[in-house]
Amino acid sequence: MSTYLTLCSFAQHKKEYMLKKTFVLLITFTSLHFSQTSIDSIYKSISAFEDSSRARILLEDTWKRRSNEPLVAIQLGKEALRIYKNLEDLSGQARANNYLGIVYTNIGAIEIANTYHREALSIALAANNLTQIAYSYNNLGEIFRIKNDIVKATENIQRAIQIFESNNDQLGLAYCYINLGRLYNSQDDFNKALDFFDKATEIARQLNYEEMHSRILLASARIAQRTGDYSRAEQTYHSLENLYSKSNYLKGIAGVWRGLGELAYTKKNYNEALGYISKSIELNRKIYNPEGEINSLNSIARIYITLNDITAGNKYLSLALNKSKEINSPTLTALTYKTYYELFKQVGRLDSALYYHEKYYTLKDSIVTTEEIIKLGELESLIKIEKAERDKEIIQKELESQTKQRNYLIIIAILSILLAIILLIRYFDKKKISEELNNINIVKDKFFRIIAHDLREPFSATFTALGLLKEQYDDLTESEKKEAIEMVGGLIKKDFDLLENLLMWAKSQRKEINFRPVNLTLKPVISKIIQLIETRLNSKNISLNIEISESFEVFADEQMLNTILRNIIFNSAKFTNRNGHIKISGECLNGNCVIKIADDGVGMDKETVKDLFALDRKNVSKGTAGESGSGLGMILVKEFVDAHKGTITIESEPGKGTAVIISLPQKV
Repeated sequence: MSTYLTLCSFAQHKKEYMLKKTFVLLITFTSLHFSQTSIDSIYKSISAFEDSSRARILLEDTWKRRSNEPLVAIQLGKEALRIYKNLEDLSGQARANNYLGIVYTNIGAIEIANTYHREALSIALAANNLTQIAYSYNNLGEIFRIKNDIVKATENIQRAIQIFESNNDQLGLAYCYINLGRLYNSQDDFNKALDFFDKATEIARQLNYEEMHSRILLASARIAQRTGDYSRAEQTYHSLENLYSKSNYLKGIAGVWRGLGELAYTKKNYNEALGYISKSIELNRKIYNPEGEINSLNSIARIYITLNDITAGNKYLSLALNKSKEINSPTLTALTYKTYYELFKQVGRLDSALYYHEKYYTLKDSIVTTEEIIKLGELESLIKIEKAERDKEIIQKELESQTKQRNYLIIIAILSILLAIILLIRYFDKKKISEELNNINIVKDKFFRIIAHDLREPFSATFTALGLLKEQYDDLTESEKKEAIEMVGGLIKKDFDLLENLLMWAKSQRKEINFRPVNLTLKPVISKIIQLIETRLNSKNISLNIEISESFEVFADEQMLNTILRNIIFNSAKFTNRNGHIKISGECLNGNCVIKIADDGVGMDKETVKDLFALDRKNVSKGTAGESGSGLGMILVKEFVDAHKGTITIESEPGKGTAVIISLPQKV
């Protein structure tokens, strides 16, 4: 196992090295085709100046050329960095590294950019240059945003804001607000994105910084377009087209053309749309802007898909996917997967459509959005139509059986909850009616949330998988059929586990679980639970240590103890990062047996810990690998620990992990 992990680690480092090397070679090769005249003329014009002045002028030119002439900007920035190193000017070195990082970000060389920004931060810290320290954090925040690491992106930008606020650096704050706006925009939180863009705009106006103001307007126009305010978006795009043409801001012009092309597509003016998008692709390639090029390739692919020119659509999507993987951008790769889904759905290849939809959903690594639910619903509808046309009775009966089983389980669960509510109401006097009715509403709301979000989704996935199996059955090999059946079996097992947790919760509400404590040897109980999640632990390379003696015993109900430990250990594995560690220990002190499960995972803040056991709070979060849950687990844990007259304590800090401590009396 260790040899395999070593080889994987080597392969990953080699891949990153080759990626960086490819970008360097690409830039070096392309630079040979650039006229050296402009660079030589710059060097000649400043040759008479002192070294510090030459370096300053070169950096100013690096900044001016960062968008339109990134390759020239890189050469100028590297020359400035060389001069500052000779002068042993740490502040100048930090600034030069930050500028170079920004240029490399513009051309999609994210790992190289990351290296320059980290070097800038290291040098700025050594020089105690607060301004460059703050800019380094803000630039690293943008790198993490592009990598879709939202937590680290936010942390770095907030660090920058704290420094800029303490120094009253308004320009630095504006750049931070722009990056926060981009961050929220990438998460489709348009209101917050606009709030931060407005803050940046206000500062740009106060400082009379027209370039910054015009670039923020482009981001605002795209939000207006995405939220359906097409008139405002089109008006802003045309204004910016004139403004950018006057200032020769080529990257902005390319973005405007893409926006106008997408608006023309919305109006079904397909020829106009193709014209704008084609110009955007060409200009983005000219200025080495891969992000803009990939977005435009996706846009033009959608147009050709709509025109039913599948060959052209597939051609542009292939270019977009290769480019996205080349610059290692998960966000743009996910966007391309989503467009592939639209292409294959258009041609009726439902198996391929579902494949790319699942790749998009997995890579997105976020809570299922309304848009995704709608798309999945569309695919399910198409599959049901195909099933009806082919009329295979056996599969149809299986689907009907699944539907009946689901309905029966829902009815039983509803009746159980209603029965529990009726029994509770009978035992409370009039003084407590108001309080108990509130608790009943909490139970009801919690139940229907579970039914809506946790039952519907797994069953829909099961039906979808069965439908695809039916449609493709004659074309599949025996091994593929077996693999498909195993996949359906896994989905049904997931459904069963969810229903088992739901029914156990319902039984707990009705006090139907008998409490029979006995002396239990703890280690075998834990070992059986770990076997259930061994695959998950291996996939995330999580190490787990059990520091409990073979003779360690607890006095507990076996079924309840198993439920308590299973939920806590499952959660620990769920929220522990790749290559993390989980430790399980136990000891008996002062008549109590203490069991501790600790991990070094993502952790929680105090408010989240406080709400873990509350029915009227939504405590459902995705795991570090996108694992989902129902939120019932910790509620069951608390109820079963209380049944033992024990205590549960949670110690946690964001980013530092979580420790759950269970204390059970040796005799109840």
